[in-house]
Amino acid sequence: MTLKTPGQQSRGFLCVRLFSRLISVTGVFLLAVTMYKIKNWDSIYENSESKKYKKLSWVAVPNKHEGKGWGRMVAQKNNIHLFCGWNLIVQIASKCNPRGSLVDDGKALTAEDMAFMTGFPESLFKVCLNWFSDPKIAWLEDLRKSSEISENTPVEQNRTEQKRTEQNNKRAFVRPTIQQVQEYCKERENKIDPEKWMDHYQSNGWKVGKNPMKDWMASVRTWEKGELNATNQQRSQSTIAQNNQPEPGKYAGLTRKGW
Repeated sequence: MTLKTPGQQSRGFLCVRLFSRLISVTGVFLLAVTMYKIKNWDSIYENSESKKYKKLSWVAVPNKHEGKGWGRMVAQKNNIHLFCGWNLIVQIASKCNPRGSLVDDGKALTAEDMAFMTGFPESLFKVCLNWFSDPKIAWLEDLRKSSEISENTPVEQNRTEQKRTEQNNKRAFVRPTIQQVQEYCKERENKIDPEKWMDHYQSNGWKVGKNPMKDWMASVRTWEKGELNATNQQRSQSTIAQNNQPEPGKYAGLTRKGW
């Protein structure tokens, strides 16, 4: 048997340590870049109500039991565990940013993270992440391959929000009906004549100044301020006129000669 010198043993021990370090670093790196999102989140788990909120305390889950993915899941022996794990993943994703992803502060959520968040076993999430990301199922997809990856950073989030605002502003203006104007004026308890307001904007092609109208309710509120100012001005002029009137009988009996 050949004995290794202390130098050879030292070099061998160093190689083992470097290899172990490499595995550790590589494992952490792979874990960090694996960002999942639920496929077709917006069309399946969002509705008109959920889109009103930035943060959700609930999530809309479809009640359909069909499709190849559903059939494959039901056919598994651990189908109950998969079904339970999937619903937990959906609930977690509803609270992430971007919504529908498994990302927190720009970092991928691990099975350990999700176990800590829900109180369910880490092993359940390991199985589910692996199973639902399988190409045959593809209920989970890599966020990096999605256009939503740009929304991970605050700068891109602001740009996305700005684009949505611009798109909303570009939507075609819908002219209100006389009933809508009447109801809004009643709600505001103002003194505006709805028919007069409608006639004015119908005659000028629904323009505010030289610009096309974008928000008819804002225009009503502007008119409301104008009507209030006009009313106050009339009251002020009436008060001045009353103050300038001579008191009854004060100058009775006086002639021009006696002034």
